[in-house]
Amino acid sequence: MSEPLPVGQRGSLADLCIRRPVFAAVLNLFLIVIGYISYRGLGVDQYPNVDIPSVTVTAALPGASPEEMETSVTKPLEEIINTVEGIDEMSSRTTEGACRISIQFLYSRTKDIAAQDVRDKVNQIISRLPRGVEQPIIDKFDTDSSPIMQICVSGQRTLKELSFIAERQVKERLETVPDVGAVNVVGGQRRAVQIALDLDRLRAYGLTVADVRAALAAQNVETPGG
Repeated sequence: MSEPLPVGQRGSLADLCIRRPVFAAVLNLFLIVIGYISYRGLGVDQYPNVDIPSVTVTAALPGASPEEMETSVTKPLEEIINTVEGIDEMSSRTTEGACRISIQFLYSRTKDIAAQDVRDKVNQIISRLPRGVEQPIIDKFDTDSSPIMQICVSGQRTLKELSFIAERQVKERLETVPDVGAVNVVGGQRRAVQIALDLDRLRAYGLTVADVRAALAAQNVETPGG
């Protein structure tokens, strides 16, 4: 006759499995079968819908150098945005005439509320930004809006001709495909007019570069005919 088990082990699962080995085998087999069925039915998505509390702020000042953008636009925006609650990480990228600030919030923050807080802070400093700065664009990061396909256009043509083909033919046809949200053309060459100024003659007439720019802006205005 076997010795009785200690009081602390009576009625435990280990005691039951020792006394009933068939029950222990069936229990383990049951867990394996349930795990296999659950694994086969586990959903896999290449682009899962994850709500990431991330906001980007894009500002532009046409004609400004990267140093000027960094000092007069990027830094003031970073200082005012840094006062928003719940920021985990913030980075910026400044180029000629434009800057982009990326703000990563803690996962406890809601994306919509975080974007609204950033928008409120940016609106407070718009009046202190340099003259000519375009209205900053505030976007919420959305995984559904990320590009899923990139197409490269190349050929034995000039960059100007390839840009025209990409804009007028490739882009317009892709936009008509069902379920396509947006098509953006990156790179290429756009038409532009370069004006060479004679500073000595401008000074002789009492004019500056800003006067020329204002005259061009006043003479190139599209007004609705209605």
